[in-house]
Amino acid sequence: MPFTSYHLASGLLLGLLLRRWVHVPTLLVATTIVIDVEPVLVVLGIAKGEVHGIFHTFVLGIFLGVVTGLVMYLLEKVFAELRILYKSLYLSSEQEELRSYLIGGVVGGFLHILLDAFLYPEMRPLAPFYTVSNPLYISSRDALTILYILYDMILFAGV
Repeated sequence: MPFTSYHLASGLLLGLLLRRWVHVPTLLVATTIVIDVEPVLVVLGIAKGEVHGIFHTFVLGIFLGVVTGLVMYLLEKVFAELRILYKSLYLSSEQEELRSYLIGGVVGGFLHILLDAFLYPEMRPLAPFYTVSNPLYISSRDALTILYILYDMILFAGV
C-alpha cells in the first residue's frame, strides 16, 4: 500500500493516542513513507526485487524505524522551525527526548508492516525467521471485506 491513506490514518490515530510517549511526526514518516521507498523504486524500475521485499519485514521495518527516529531527531535539532511547525499542528509537545523519536519510528515501522501483512500474500513479514509464506495473510474474501471496513474505520478515526 504505497503512500495510502490507511497508513497515514493509522499513524495519526495511534500517534495521537500515544502522543505522550512518541514523537508523532516521526511515527507518521515511518508509517507512511520510509518502508514504501522500496516498492516505489521497484515499480519505477530503479531497483530490482519484489514490491514487498526485504523492507517489508518486521526486522528491517523496526530497524528503519530506528534510523527514521535518529534522522528526525537530528533534523529537528538542525532546523528548529520544524519544532514550531509540529507544535502548531498539535503533533508535538515541548522539547522531546531522543527516546520518543526512536519509539515513534519503531511503532511506525511495525504498524506499516502489520497493516500490509494482512493484505499481501507475497510478503514475508517474519523473515529471516520464517520465510515459507506469509502467516498473517488473510485469503478469505469475507475476512478481507471485514478488514477493509476496519481499515476504513481507522481512517475515519485517524482523520
